[in-house]
Amino acid sequence: MFRKFSRDLGEQQTETLQLMLDFFSKHNLNPSEDLGPNMKTLEGTISKRINVIIAIIRDIEKRQTKPTLAMLQLLFQESPQKQPLLVEKRKPSVEIEKTAYSETQHKNEILQKKVFQWQTITTSILDKVAISRTSFGKIQLRLLMSPKELQDIKTKIEKL
Repeated sequence: MFRKFSRDLGEQQTETLQLMLDFFSKHNLNPSEDLGPNMKTLEGTISKRINVIIAIIRDIEKRQTKPTLAMLQLLFQESPQKQPLLVEKRKPSVEIEKTAYSETQHKNEILQKKVFQWQTITTSILDKVAISRTSFGKIQLRLLMSPKELQDIKTKIEKL
């Protein structure tokens, strides 16, 4: 029977015997004693642990879960009824529309004047650009403008 047990474990007989001895010493078991008292003490300790866990869960229910549930129920029961907001919708009057239209028209005219001024400045600059070629073949652009004219253009741009 021991040989069959050793083969089932896939170990040699000496290794199987060593495993059995380690098991007995690890669990404080004596082969000559009856396992009844040891199993009963093990069963007793397990049932004590289960009772402790049950007590902890009941304590959590009493101190945390039920008060939280009660608070949430109170919050939802005592909440005031929400009333819809009544907002009066007014159509803009004709005068307001006319003033808004005249303001946008005025802004549009100002912007058109600025665009025209920018166009005149850029065309005046581009008219004074000349193409010159160096002896090495590179093309360069030269600005045929006096420093005073350049300063005048800068002041015009700053005023815009």
